[in-house]
Amino acid sequence: MTTLLSFDLEAALEALIFAAPSPLTVARMKEILAAEGHAFSDVEVTDALASLMARWRAPDRPLGTGLELAEVAGGYTFRTRPRYGTIVKALFAERTQKLSQSQLEVLALIAYRQPITRLEIEEIRGADCSGAIKKLLNTRAVKILGKSEALGRPLLYGTTKQFLELFGLNSLHDLPTIKDMEALQGTKEGLFEADALAGPLSLEDLFEVGKDNSLLSESTERLSDAALKSLEEALGAVAKQAQNHPDAVPAKGGV
Repeated sequence: MTTLLSFDLEAALEALIFAAPSPLTVARMKEILAAEGHAFSDVEVTDALASLMARWRAPDRPLGTGLELAEVAGGYTFRTRPRYGTIVKALFAERTQKLSQSQLEVLALIAYRQPITRLEIEEIRGADCSGAIKKLLNTRAVKILGKSEALGRPLLYGTTKQFLELFGLNSLHDLPTIKDMEALQGTKEGLFEADALAGPLSLEDLFEVGKDNSLLSESTERLSDAALKSLEEALGAVAKQAQNHPDAVPAKGGV
């Protein structure tokens, strides 16, 4: 395709990406450029983006060291570098809306098991999640994908492009796998079956990792601990009563 020789494609793309409110795709870049009389092929745009990415990743670049050009949610965007995250968060501290532990649990289930219904989420978590889903819908991290063919035609939920942007992912394929979780969390060797390692992370597996690595909320953990403590006390009372009985026989191996 013919282009204007005086037109700096890399600079134009850099300006577009910087000004865009969300990650900009190659198709959208081409569309905007063409509307202004600058027609470029896919190859020309992707080559210019590759060169631009290389310049922004150069460790010796004199300017822009607090920023990075990243490929996120299928497009390109500028964002602050992770090392300065705490400083930037302080700027938006008053506007930040944090997700609760239960909301994060529901979001994780939707991300890994989508499309998924509310009842399916509640079967795994063992708790009502209607409030958490409503919050996630309001933050646009989750959307309604349609209706299930199951009885009652319940709604199906899935993640959005905003979810990918929030966690800095280019696609759902970038979600961590069980191998990644093992490497990050140092889980014991042989904890997961070999066939589970071949596929994407299952939230049911995560709930079974153990207390230190589970996605269960603190309230759920407390209820579980309280139930176990009550059971131990009940068993202890039964054992003590049996020992005080005149016909009691010493237990072998303990209670």
